Amino acid sequence: MTLIASVGCSAGVGAESTDRQGEPASGADSHGPAQGETETSLRVHVAPTVSAASAAASLPAGHESEEFGEQSAALNSGHGIAYNGGHVMSGVVHAYFIWYGNWANNPTVSLLSELVPNLSYSPYYNINTLYDDNFGGRVSGALTLAGATSDAYSLGSNLSLANITTIVSSAISTNKLPKDTNGVYFVLTSADVQQSNAADSAFCGTNAKGYCGWHTSTTISGSDIKFAFVGNGVACPAVCSTPSPSPNGNPGGDEMANVLAHELEEAVTDPDLNAWTDPGVNENADKCAWSFGATYTTSNGAQANMKLGTRDYRIQKNWLNTGAGSCGLTYGAELTWGPWQSLGEASTLPVGAAGFGGAMHLFAVESGGVIGHNGTVDGSPWSAWTHELNGTTNVAIGAAAFAGNLHLFAKGGADGRVYHRWAAQGQAFNAWSSEISGTTNVPLTAASLGNFLHLFRVDTNNNLMHCSAATGQAFGPWEQLDGTTNAAVAATTLGTRLHVFAKGIGDSHVYHRSAQDGQPFGAWEDLGGATNAAPATATVQPGPAGGADRILMVTAGTDNHMYYRLAQDGFGFGNWLQVPGGPVASVSAARLGANTYVFATGTDGQVRVSQTHL
Repeated sequence: MTLIASVGCSAGVGAESTDRQGEPASGADSHGPAQGETETSLRVHVAPTVSAASAAASLPAGHESEEFGEQSAALNSGHGIAYNGGHVMSGVVHAYFIWYGNWANNPTVSLLSELVPNLSYSPYYNINTLYDDNFGGRVSGALTLAGATSDAYSLGSNLSLANITTIVSSAISTNKLPKDTNGVYFVLTSADVQQSNAADSAFCGTNAKGYCGWHTSTTISGSDIKFAFVGNGVACPAVCSTPSPSPNGNPGGDEMANVLAHELEEAVTDPDLNAWTDPGVNENADKCAWSFGATYTTSNGAQANMKLGTRDYRIQKNWLNTGAGSCGLTYGAELTWGPWQSLGEASTLPVGAAGFGGAMHLFAVESGGVIGHNGTVDGSPWSAWTHELNGTTNVAIGAAAFAGNLHLFAKGGADGRVYHRWAAQGQAFNAWSSEISGTTNVPLTAASLGNFLHLFRVDTNNNLMHCSAATGQAFGPWEQLDGTTNAAVAATTLGTRLHVFAKGIGDSHVYHRSAQDGQPFGAWEDLGGATNAAPATATVQPGPAGGADRILMVTAGTDNHMYYRLAQDGFGFGNWLQVPGGPVASVSAARLGANTYVFATGTDGQVRVSQTHL
């Protein structure tokens, strides 16, 4: 048997990060506009009117006052849009609304206020997760409406670009809204307000430089602030308004929803106008402007193409930065689940599972802490349960394949210590060993990445601990990762990244973080939900359409139903979806070849299995 072994945890994946993702630090940002940039030099990127979009094909490149710089080393280029070296907005993006003008009793206020939180993690907004940068950033699926304020014509009803900048700056300096470098401030104007950036470039303009909205960034109070203008399209129904009837019976507001989505997805992928454009200086949403795809008829006879929350919307497509590149309305897919099969085993705990040597191995803790072992060769019936593994435990078994061996990890039933054993393919397991220091409160979790096997435990103070071992070496010392949990974590590998999922103690949400091989972990990402059990994770092979593997995260909700979220490339998780089947107490998951297995311990104490695929 090959002994496993140790490299200090700080030498690879798992070294703790300091502000790698999530909230940017306050103060000046090195990637923002230059300090002191003047209004006359401030560049904007517009959402064209219907007239301007149709005329764009005859315009010279750069008509929107942007420069297409030399292409940088692209992370995800070659899909009809190119990376130019700037930052994208990663972590949770905060939207802020400044309602300018007269919005009293206007239904647009609730319409747009409901739009932003329902865009978060939606299949539509997840299109933006295909955009990353050379600084470790990637657009996440997380979005929130973080604040709103009103401004009753402080600068009149005919606004310039400088006026919009002042409106944003004033809202921040007077503490109506916080200063937030990971925010996008939207100035939303009522129907009686006009706005222009130049003599021949105006809101509702019918010439080639007319627009319905725009976004930009500048330095405000020493920080890089991203902001946008969205006008009320009811002022110009021919060029900036949704046809009537509109999905929400509000043509101006419904079109503001479309333009707001356009500017938001450009702001997160090209916040400083130096990240993602095509050679014609079109940002992602520009490439699909006024293209809506297939629509359906709403109850009021309007045409819509997506439902977000309880509302119908007609929102343009966005550019899919994958494959040959194309305009689309969704990114992600729903899984198909096979029937649930009882495995003839009773357990009140999650099962441990791992694909190894062409077989799926399953480990259940039975009454009295005895460990049962079962398995199947892909496509064959499950074998009978055996009990060749001596010892007892009161938590689930952790299992992982690594370096030609199947490794098991268990909590000692009497002393709470960490125990480890392994077996080569076709060989018997060696004896349990306590060479790994420490005690644990919950099941241990293991996952391999490259030449390392990573191990996670939760100590008696609910601290998450991590260690790793290189091939042929002993496990190194434990390191504490930030955050606390009272349940086992889940871990899986996709490509060259290790993904970890944990249950929050205070809110029972599922949290996610990941690390590139040899790099620190990023910040925790809140995936929401309400779980009463440890999450489980595995990868899923793409369907007939091909593409990259997906990450499946599955858990038991507080209502004892099973729910999952799916992510392509490990980022941009789709919506929570319910797994068909009866009430469950705990779940596990593992991949074997082309098949992904999900195991559930029912509230009746029976262990069941289902296979899932795209």
